[in-house]
Parts: sequence; C-alpha cells; structure tokens
Amino acid sequence: MQKASWHGGGPRQPTSPGCRARLAHRDAWHLRAIDFIEYARWRRTEEEAGPATVLNDIVWLRQACLGAVARYGMHKLVQELDAVKQELQRLKVISKHGTRAIFAGLGRKEGSCRQLADHCASRVQCL
Repeated sequence: MQKASWHGGGPRQPTSPGCRARLAHRDAWHLRAIDFIEYARWRRTEEEAGPATVLNDIVWLRQACLGAVARYGMHKLVQELDAVKQELQRLKVISKHGTRAIFAGLGRKEGSCRQLADHCASRVQCL
C-alpha cells in the first residue's frame, strides 16, 4: 500500500519555524483528532489566524481527507476531522465569517431592503 501524505510533489518548505511539526510533514495514516485540534490552536495562537481562516483550513483538510478516503480508504480520518470540527466550533476556536460592514446596520429594520437596494444601485453604473 502506498504511503499517504498531505502534499503531492517534492518536499514543501515550512511557512514558519513551527510548521515542520504541523500536519504538512506528518504521515496521514498516523493523524488523530488531537493532531487537528493542536493544529487549529497553533494557527489561532502562533500564526494569529482568525476563527474563519482556521475554519477554512479545516474545510480544506476535510477535502484532502476525502481524497485520502477515495485513494487509500482512510475513512476514520474524515470521521475524526468531522468530530474535531464540531468540537472546535463548540469551543469557538473556529467560526464562520461575521456579517459584512455594509449589512451591519441593516438588520430587520423597516426600510432595510430599500437601503440595500439603494446601496447596490449606487455601485452599479447603467449604460
């Protein structure tokens, strides 16, 4: 059976000194839930990534895990990552993007649809 890794080609250069111990250089067969949790916490603290950025990392990792399922039959990896994602969301280590600034004041106030339409109209130039 082939050895599974997170990256295709040759050796990948770490993005920071602490990256070498992170997921990119680990054998995917030996990754466990705690590895994903440590990665997310490392990204939030050491790399100062926001909760939405780390959520995007987790989503990308899940896609890579699905590829590992298709190619190597590593079903447990996806199950562990799904459980980790739920736990990280519960702990608020990861979350979805906040509301954009242009929509912040709109809420459910009367006339908010009109305000949004006016905003969009001001951004579009008619020919």
